[in-house]
Amino acid sequence: MADAITPRYEALVLTAAGLGIRRGEAFGLAVEDIDFLRGIVHVRRQVKVFGGPKLVFAPPQGGRLRDVPLAESVALRLSAHLAAYPAVEADLPWTTPDGPPHSEP
Repeated sequence: MADAITPRYEALVLTAAGLGIRRGEAFGLAVEDIDFLRGIVHVRRQVKVFGGPKLVFAPPQGGRLRDVPLAESVALRLSAHLAAYPAVEADLPWTTPDGPPHSEP
């Protein structure tokens, strides 16, 4: 699948598969969630779709905040991706389309 996607989004596919996290959780990752030094990724939020094009940040499915091991191969790919495509801040409402604004880098 990673070969079929554009290079900009290839790391998303490899991260979701390499960490064993859900698609929405991969979309919800922020740079601050990735601890390269300790080899851990903190899963703190997901991006959910509400009735069409409305996106929101929300807790992970079942409210399960957790830490997952960061494989070296995924860490290297994420590091290269961030060098090529620096992170930008995302502003979405929290939990519902009319929820309070929530920003993540």
